[in-house]
Amino acid sequence: MAKCDPYLSEEEFPKDSPDNITVEIDVSEAGKLKTNFIREAQSQAYLIAADQKATKQNLAAWLDRSIPHKAIPQNETTVFLLGMVERLLENRRWTLEELWREKYRRREAARRKIAYYQSQAETQAYQEFLFSPKDYELVVTPEMCFTFDPEDYPYPANNTLYQHNFHKHYYQVVGDLKTEGEEYVN
Repeated sequence: MAKCDPYLSEEEFPKDSPDNITVEIDVSEAGKLKTNFIREAQSQAYLIAADQKATKQNLAAWLDRSIPHKAIPQNETTVFLLGMVERLLENRRWTLEELWREKYRRREAARRKIAYYQSQAETQAYQEFLFSPKDYELVVTPEMCFTFDPEDYPYPANNTLYQHNFHKHYYQVVGDLKTEGEEYVN
């Protein structure tokens, strides 16, 4: 993940937030319709939280805590997300305050970017595992075939006590069924 490109394009994270999508509509006491765009609410919330120091490291750390990534080590995501913040500041000319104010939209863009790279890595690893002749060779021959021997089922000697004919089980007699346990779920 640390080697992936953290750049968010204008399509992935547009500078203009979609104000026309989210709006609060209310009726005043005079019976007039009034609207309040979310951008105003975000600005007010930012002013309330303005005492927080908006630094590149804080922005990247907030993203890292906000996006679940169990399969990726934190030291790699920290480098990736810090690079993302730096690229937005340098290449796209965002300010720290703008990035802090738009942190929820940025989180979703970063989550999609991480999911994209994770999917690519999983696909590449799977393809290398299946088709890479580097360390091993995949051989499929009749001599290496696995078979189920119907006479070689390890049920206990007192199988008449628990005997039941299963119609969809490969082995007709399945032994050692207890009256409690994982075989019987209430």
